[in-house]
Amino acid sequence: MSLTANIETAVDSAFSAAGDLVKKGYLSEKEVSGFNFSTGETILDEVVYYIEFIETSSTLDKDRHIVKELVVRSKDLDGSRYSTLTYNSKLYRIETIQEYTGITQLTVRSV
Repeated sequence: MSLTANIETAVDSAFSAAGDLVKKGYLSEKEVSGFNFSTGETILDEVVYYIEFIETSSTLDKDRHIVKELVVRSKDLDGSRYSTLTYNSKLYRIETIQEYTGITQLTVRSV
């Protein structure tokens, strides 16, 4: 087994062991599904992708927005596709994405 596969297996074990620390939310993106020639507008559909993550920190910034650091399994996330996360009925904008072998760290800010 390769080192990457070993790390991914260890990350899966860590998520399993984390129990109720693992939260669920969904990422959203707008995907072009067509073009309306009579109005000249692009037709966009919202695409939703459910993920599990572990919240490692939560702070309140000077503008009273909640800033969270989250860890996601890298194999569960294509960071280039999504711009928002909805979790506990609150919308967060993805600000930074740091990718490592096996995990991806997201910084999100409430909208």
